[in-house]
Amino acid sequence: MTDSKTITEKILARAAGRAEVSAGDYITARADTVVICDLGWPSIGPLFESLDTPVVDPERLVITFDHTAPAETEYAAELHRTWREFCRRQGIARIHDIGDQGISHVLSVQKGYARPGTLLINVDTHANTCGAVGCLSMAMGTDIVSDLAAGWNWYSVPQSIRIELVGQMGPGVTMRDVAQHVMSDIGQDLGSGKALEFVGDFVDRASIPALMTLCNWSRKTEAVAGIVNPSARTVEYVRSRTDIPFEILRSDPGAQYVAHRTYDVGAVEPVVAAPGDPLDTRAVSEVAGTRIHQAFLGSCAGGSIEDFRAAASVLRGRHVAPGVRMIASPGSQETWRVAEEEGLLRDLSAAGVLVTGSTCGACYGGAGVLTGDEVCISTSTENFQGRMGSMSASIFLGSALTVAASALAGEITDARLLATGVAS
Repeated sequence: MTDSKTITEKILARAAGRAEVSAGDYITARADTVVICDLGWPSIGPLFESLDTPVVDPERLVITFDHTAPAETEYAAELHRTWREFCRRQGIARIHDIGDQGISHVLSVQKGYARPGTLLINVDTHANTCGAVGCLSMAMGTDIVSDLAAGWNWYSVPQSIRIELVGQMGPGVTMRDVAQHVMSDIGQDLGSGKALEFVGDFVDRASIPALMTLCNWSRKTEAVAGIVNPSARTVEYVRSRTDIPFEILRSDPGAQYVAHRTYDVGAVEPVVAAPGDPLDTRAVSEVAGTRIHQAFLGSCAGGSIEDFRAAASVLRGRHVAPGVRMIASPGSQETWRVAEEEGLLRDLSAAGVLVTGSTCGACYGGAGVLTGDEVCISTSTENFQGRMGSMSASIFLGSALTVAASALAGEITDARLLATGVAS
């Protein structure tokens, strides 16, 4: 045992009601927030209801409609109705129905459900996103039924990797490029089962949406969490979103890490992930000229207000290339409203972009399905075969700047090559 602990160890100790825990310990702990999206019902609902018991602490639960919002099939409509009736029976007030919907991870941050020093679990795999505010946020499958029925679950305390990001990004480079570059270098051999803790002067300056992208992408290494020690700005942000008190926890000097890595973000250039593997990172220049049929701006890793600002900076006063479909889906209703107030939705629409409601949309293979051997450039989270429809289609993953520039050119393009309009 050591007196010096990582933020991950401290949060799990608090959730377990213990003075301290260490990496490798097995514990039982109570999550502060339990999030389940619309598609979670088939694996969670029937199993829980077979136990014939009420939900323990229904005020901890958050239900979000995000993958199928609004319902696009009769099945989806029935799924939503089942959730509404379940929440009514169980006294669950925090259900984000149509009109107040958004991607679960985005809502968790914007609504103050994810708070510094707390433990949040979510049935969606990209739960890591909420680590941006110093919340230990982890994905969980069917086991989440234990939280509903008993109020607790078991955890293995993960080892942590300390990742220091320093320097200043160059023009045309975004946090998405940094995240893809770093996670590809970490890889699954090192990252799997770990908590990735991000530190450094670059992290200290980054915005909440940017940190959400960084923590989100930690999932690609199979890390159980990505997390940032909360800054004073982060604490102020969260307190503006909720009146629920929280304890501010940060890693101690001398805390134990299984590995340390340092990256100068000034050396990062625009990148894309090649089809089939989000960690197969290539410089945009390596695949430049690849013809595209669709461009997608959205998802929990690429649908923030900053992503919409970046895309609009490229598309404003221009038009998507003939033969290219571009779809943009804000990550939440709040993001949609801010984008509308700033005129970004008007800029995108004038450029020939179809702007949808707040939804996962094309990211998970909803509206925006690919056919045949079509190619899509996307800010979404996955690019495995068949993710957006056709098993023979190809999906490249990149930043909002790269997606917008490629939509204009009709082929994968480095946004820095454009004469004007590139955000930095």
